[in-house]
Amino acid sequence: MEQSKGNGSKYIIPNLSNALSLIEIMSHESTGMSLSEMIQKTKIPKSTLFRMCSTLMDAGYMMKDEDSGQFMLTRKFLRVGLAALGEESLIEKALAPMRELRDRVNETVLLGTLMDNDVALLEQVIGNYPFTFFIKPGKHFVMHASAPGKALLAFLKDEDRESIFSNIEMTAYNERTITSKEAMMKEIQDIRKRGYAVDRAEEMDGVHCVAAPVFDQHKHPLAVIWTTGPSGRIKEEDFDTIGKEVMACAHKISLSYGYNI
Repeated sequence: MEQSKGNGSKYIIPNLSNALSLIEIMSHESTGMSLSEMIQKTKIPKSTLFRMCSTLMDAGYMMKDEDSGQFMLTRKFLRVGLAALGEESLIEKALAPMRELRDRVNETVLLGTLMDNDVALLEQVIGNYPFTFFIKPGKHFVMHASAPGKALLAFLKDEDRESIFSNIEMTAYNERTITSKEAMMKEIQDIRKRGYAVDRAEEMDGVHCVAAPVFDQHKHPLAVIWTTGPSGRIKEEDFDTIGKEVMACAHKISLSYGYNI
């Protein structure tokens, strides 16, 4: 009798399983990986790994930076992921409200969603200032030190929030970073009262962000809208004004998903 492998199925295709493992590992490497790094992390033979990368590049799921030699996943995976979540139209529904918000606050406006235990950037509308922020597509943001992460944490179901707390490390980036669950729960109470979250330069010095969740018809946060800019332009005394603008944008998108207060 043939011995079962992996999850118990005897029909597993080893090369496909290896390719999926490679994709999973690369999804956590926003700056890409070299071939030698892939070999070290996957233990897949070099010749097999090279053929996998060539196949993924030919299909448009991977690209190679010729200058650095780094391999990176492409945004094609994002389209597949959104379709799997049933949210393939999220970006289309969000873009017009995001542009309206950008024109009111003049700063870059971003759209993200919860992916594993981070916030993954889906789309952005660049700000109107000569100097403005552009975030690399596919970037992930930590939950505890970013406005979008805190906005999602505040409105998730208790069990989902607890699962994230048990799987993240609350790294201190500076003296402003929240590093304990107790302090974060107090912050969450404040976010739930006012409806928006802020990042007071908690991960990157000199950068402020304001975020609000996008809800579906079940009042579940399916995405998050936020704006980001230098602390000299997004000032703490303006958080409430900007927060209400971001909430209005998020609410407009929520309505398109059947959300009803």
